[in-house]
Amino acid sequence: MENGEKGYTYTKAIDVLEALASSESYIGVREINRKTGLSVSSIYRILLELQDRGYVLKNPDSKKYRLGNKTLPLAKSATGRPGNMMYLVHVYMSELNLNTKETIHLAYLSDEYFGMYISKIDTPHAIGLLSKVGRTFPLYCTGAGKALLAYSPEYFVKNYLEKAKMEKLTPKTLYTPELLEKNLIEIRRRGFAVDDEEHHLNTVCVAAPIFDSNGNVIASMSIAAPKYRMPLEHLVQFAGILVERTQALSQSGLSAEMMEGLLRSKIIE
Repeated sequence: MENGEKGYTYTKAIDVLEALASSESYIGVREINRKTGLSVSSIYRILLELQDRGYVLKNPDSKKYRLGNKTLPLAKSATGRPGNMMYLVHVYMSELNLNTKETIHLAYLSDEYFGMYISKIDTPHAIGLLSKVGRTFPLYCTGAGKALLAYSPEYFVKNYLEKAKMEKLTPKTLYTPELLEKNLIEIRRRGFAVDDEEHHLNTVCVAAPIFDSNGNVIASMSIAAPKYRMPLEHLVQFAGILVERTQALSQSGLSAEMMEGLLRSKIIE
């Protein structure tokens, strides 16, 4: 009888994990109850145990739950399928969007001079940003672009500094090779890039790189916002959690091929 009870408990825990995995962001106990049919008391007990083990995270403000970091290696070792890993990217983007209430971008290098937005989660505020998935942007004056450029191979950066056309788009644009090179050194020192109205006036951004298993930069993730609503000094306070999430993704088995296929496959909307 004891073994049967344990097996039933394990099954209920799996039901809870599957309910969390089916959601794009944090969900509450009542929603888990609707998805699984389990009693609220059972769900609370299972969530507490999973939280203690690192498989579930709880938002202290909303009191809702999502999958924890410990599910990353499980997902990778269980299947290694691109869809599962890209789902994890979406989980982290959704978390950042929930915490900051601002626009989250995923970007990659489209060629030697431009980056491209390959995923976006909009701000819930009425006023957001005009960026679009599939649109390119310059590397030298954007947070997402500088995060990609700073961690690109030395020959790539050298070629960019020598040949890229850099215009002064705003009074704050770093538009000379000397200024940009100095900024790239600072980005590598602190682990994230900042765009302080360099691409568009009244728009600020922080961004961090994502690497593949060989240490090659394959993408960047950014938080962008209107400066009147999120001054840069406030936005930078989210840089720590952004870097934590991009570092976790760098250990998840993502590859350049997955980034290349993202727009075509529509894994992330």
